[in-house]
Amino acid sequence: TAQAKFVSQDAALSGARRWLEIHLQNHLRATRLNELGIDPELVAQADARVSMEPTSLYTEGDDGKATSKGGADTLASLLLPFGIMMLMFMVIFMAAQPMLESGMEEKQHRIAELLLGSVSPTELMTGKLLGNVAGSFVIFAIYGLGSFIILAQNGWEVNLSWQQMPWLILFQVLGVLFFSSIFLAIGASVSELKEAQSLLLPVWLLLAAPLMVWMVAVREPNGAVAMALSFFPPSAPLMMSLRLSSGQTMPMWHAPVAALLMLIATYAVIMLAGRVYRTSLLKTDSATSFRKLVQRLRAAE
Repeated sequence: TAQAKFVSQDAALSGARRWLEIHLQNHLRATRLNELGIDPELVAQADARVSMEPTSLYTEGDDGKATSKGGADTLASLLLPFGIMMLMFMVIFMAAQPMLESGMEEKQHRIAELLLGSVSPTELMTGKLLGNVAGSFVIFAIYGLGSFIILAQNGWEVNLSWQQMPWLILFQVLGVLFFSSIFLAIGASVSELKEAQSLLLPVWLLLAAPLMVWMVAVREPNGAVAMALSFFPPSAPLMMSLRLSSGQTMPMWHAPVAALLMLIATYAVIMLAGRVYRTSLLKTDSATSFRKLVQRLRAAE
């Protein structure tokens, strides 16, 4: 094996080194073939690469013949599921964040004392969550329809059927309820935003976990990583939206089981958050750790 030295300040990471290596290798290869009396063009023809065009599945047409929609766009197959997952993330974020601010504002300005004179803490929290879900539908509709219109104008095909839309809506509702109730309970437990940061970090990590492995999941929607996050309630809304929009067939029981687990977890989180909300709303001190939140949760029993 021939060796050469490339001297540069950025020799290890230099792109010029790789470019020079390729051209030097091609030149030496052509020189050696000429010395052996072999035509380099014949060798190049023999070494010609065979490209495989990605093509969508064939379906039976009205005339009984197998037809296909044609080539599959690799970029669209990667970015479209990620875009729909980001839409779900944005809807949950834009719905949950105001609940945190609402809880802190009611606590700081003593607004809760006036509200609790007319309704119970449970009724107040329920109204906030239902109103938040309704507002999230508006966000989902505006950004979702706008994105579909832009994609249609640019000729990008969305691998999402109308039969899958109810599942997306269901996971969106459950995701908004799940994280909004947590944010509302944290907001009612602290007086300032900086006090809530230590409590919010684990929640954000749970929500953003699918974003860290989206490339693995979109390549293998039925792989171990995608399945594990699909059945883990905090990450189920984002991961299931990515899998549903990937265009690949997944087992029929995955969506119902993931939705059932998400429903049970959402109900449990709302009940626990309701207890913390009732005990924290009128308190003047802040619960800046999960240990203090657990103490308030026990106090509500």
